[in-house]
Parts: sequence; C-alpha cells; structure tokens
Amino acid sequence: MVAEVFSAMIQGIEGQIVKIQVDISNGLPNFNMIGYLSNEVKESKERVRTALNNIGVLLPPKRISVNFAPADFRKCGTSFDIGVAAAILLAMDFVPETYIKDTLFVGELSLNGQICPISGVLPIVVAASKRGIKRCIVAQENVAEAAFVEQMEVIGCRNLEELFFYLKHGYIINDDSGEILENSGNISEDSGKECTIQDVKKSQEISESTRSLNLLVKDILENADEDKISVTDFSEVKGQVMAKRAMEIAAAGYHNLMLGGPPGVGKSMLASCISGIMPQMTTEEMIDTTIIYSAKGLLKDSFSLITKRPFRNPSLAVTQAGMFGGGMTPQPGEISLAHHGILFLDEFPEYKREIIEMLRVPLEKHEISIVRKEQTLTFPADFLLSVCANVAAMIII
Repeated sequence: MVAEVFSAMIQGIEGQIVKIQVDISNGLPNFNMIGYLSNEVKESKERVRTALNNIGVLLPPKRISVNFAPADFRKCGTSFDIGVAAAILLAMDFVPETYIKDTLFVGELSLNGQICPISGVLPIVVAASKRGIKRCIVAQENVAEAAFVEQMEVIGCRNLEELFFYLKHGYIINDDSGEILENSGNISEDSGKECTIQDVKKSQEISESTRSLNLLVKDILENADEDKISVTDFSEVKGQVMAKRAMEIAAAGYHNLMLGGPPGVGKSMLASCISGIMPQMTTEEMIDTTIIYSAKGLLKDSFSLITKRPFRNPSLAVTQAGMFGGGMTPQPGEISLAHHGILFLDEFPEYKREIIEMLRVPLEKHEISIVRKEQTLTFPADFLLSVCANVAAMIII
C-alpha cells in the first residue's frame, strides 16, 4: 500500500503544495528518499526515524521508499517532517486514512518528538486553501498564523504523540505542561489511552477554541485602525514648513520624495515621520504585507498581523540580494519588505551605483523578478521611495 499525505514548502513568498508518498515493501532494510531534495530535507530521514523511535514506533526491517512529488523543482526546508512521519504511520497501518485525507501537514520534528514551528505558514495555508484542502496540522506556535485563512480547520500539536493520537481518534488531549506524555509501551499497541467522557468534553473545548480563532482574526482586522503607530509626530517638528508640506503631498498621493539640504537640518528625522501621516492600510494590504514577512521568517517567534505601513531603512552596505531579493533559496529583499510602505534611503548618493540603477525597474513596475536556472520568482515591490542627501553630494551626482 502506498500512503499519501499533503505537505508544503515556501517558494519565494508563495506556498508550494507537495505530495509525500511512502511505500513499505519486502526487501533489504533501507530508508530511501527521492524527489529532487536539498540536504535539510534528506536529513529529515534521521529526525523522523529518531522521533518515531522515541515515542515507541520502531520502523520495520523492510524497504521504505519516500517520494516527494512533483519532482521537477527542488524541495527545501524542514516543513516536511511531520508529513513524512504521518505517511509512515499510515503505511504501517497504525492510523486510519480518515483524518489524513485532505489534510496538510507542515512542521519540523526534533529528536524527542516535539513539533517545532516553521516560517511561512500563512502563505502555505493560503495555497492549501486554494488547492481545496480543508484541514491543516501545524505546530502549536503556528496555530494563530494558520487561523487567518477562513474555512480552514487548524489543528495544533505540541509533539508527535499528540499527532498520533489525533490521527487515530480525531481529537487531541493536550497536556498543560507541554511535555511529551508518558508512554507505557509501544505506541503501536492499542492499549494506551482510553476515551472517557471528560476527555471528549475537553477535546470539544479545544476544537471549539480552535474554530474561534477565525473570529479573533476578524476582530483584529476590524480594530486595526485603532492601533497607534509609534513614530515621531509632525507636531514635534518645529519649522520646516515647506518640507512638511511636500511630505504631506507625497503621503497623500503616494509620490516618491527626495529631501536635500545641508547636514543637521533634520532631513532624516522628517523622513522617519512620513509613515505616521500616510493613510491606514486596507485589509488586503495588511494580509499582503503579512504574507511577505511570514515567508521571510520575520514572524516565526511571535505572529501578529501587520497593521501599520512598513518603514525600511537599509544600510549603505546592503547587497543586491539584500535589497532586491535572491540567495540560494530566493527570499524577498528590502524593497519587498517595504511593500505598501516606505523605503527610506539616507545619504542616498553614498549607495552603490548598481543599487541606485536597479531601483528603476521596481519603481516602474512595482515588482521585481528573480531569475534562477529552474524558475523565475516575482516579488511585489509597491513602495514609496523617500531619500535624503546633502546638497554637496547632490551636486556631485
């Protein structure tokens, strides 16, 4: 029997759905993973094997083949771990297919079976919803992020044993301590946990709280305009009437802005105030910006919806990849992190000439394309450019 589960990875700022297939057959004992995999994906073999062993599941002395489909693009990241574990449990007939069908599994496994959070859960779940997947299983720390997608049932698991229990019974009994529950023997034996009325009530409460996360999301969106933006207020800037008027026009019409003058007159301070006078972000802009920051991994530790316009101020030593995006695994750069916000370049003439020249494309098209031998990724870059320069440097340009 070939067991199949859905998992996903981040490709640029979008989620890419991957089908994990596991086949266990007679033959020389071997654990083989195929499907154009990066090193971190290949290493998941040892993480999954050790985590299963530590909760009492011993892999059989047979030929285990794991395939990641489709195989026409490189799989990278650690989000496939719990998907591989779930597929193995299904292939070994330890769990039924009931709660695996149409379910997305994304999460990293530690050696003791803990499920660790990953970056980019929001764009991954958005892609899964478009694919017709109705349920996703993530780390407990990623539940709030995944719940922003409507009509998606979100299940949060702290460890592999909770995942096994859910796949077998359809609900989770969380341990308040957050530690892995004690296992009296091999988890494959159906002698462990018996379902009591109290357990069912507790599981219903957990399920109800999970479904209510979407209501919490709607409340955040409705009250986003009430959030106070902690930036320097124009009322604190004395004088500079013409400069302040120019900034008000730029903020109202989303026009690019250049401030020039002698050193020490307050150009940088004025530029830092512009986000405070720009119009509030719409719900669509909030979600677009949050997806970019999630894919970049900037919301991994504490997820919250971005409700104020980004203000990015890259250093003079920024590289092309840091400014425009790129890398071995292409990620968005500063111009994409400033999407729907402000990109502030202080001492503008001091930036590298190629950086300044390459700004022309995103300023015209409001996006940037990163070309690799396998694919072309497009990152959004609709930002307001605000630059400052000293008068002498402006004359040199």
